[in-house]
Amino acid sequence: MKPLATDAKPAMVGTVQMFRLTYDDGAIRTEPPLVTLAELRRTAQILYLRQDHLWQDRQKLEAQIRACIARGEDPAPTRAALAALEAHSAQVSAQHERTTELAAQVRAAARQPHIRAAHAQMQAELARAAAELPALFHPDNALKDTP
Repeated sequence: MKPLATDAKPAMVGTVQMFRLTYDDGAIRTEPPLVTLAELRRTAQILYLRQDHLWQDRQKLEAQIRACIARGEDPAPTRAALAALEAHSAQVSAQHERTTELAAQVRAAARQPHIRAAHAQMQAELARAAAELPALFHPDNALKDTP
């Protein structure tokens, strides 16, 4: 199975925005934003599926506990297994939440260069328009009454 991404940090390669992806097997790769987002989404989907399987396993263990009680047996081993499963489920849930937060951060960081460029363009247009304003209101440019 392909390793899962566990962390993503911004990294500049020359003038290009990239991200350093860390995987659960210890590998580190530098990828562009779209690849990073794809990896984080894949990881989030896998973690979601794991959560779903853990939820199904929990339902089975709870049914086993009820069956043990109905038969008059001691449900302690099954309860211990359920507690371990709940702890693992909490870890997977936290990892899923962290992965979705990382994806949001990568998405925001990937947009920053485009936002800066659009902002600079808007500022230039505003400066150009502001420079033209005095000429528009000059008395020589006033509207003349036409007969």
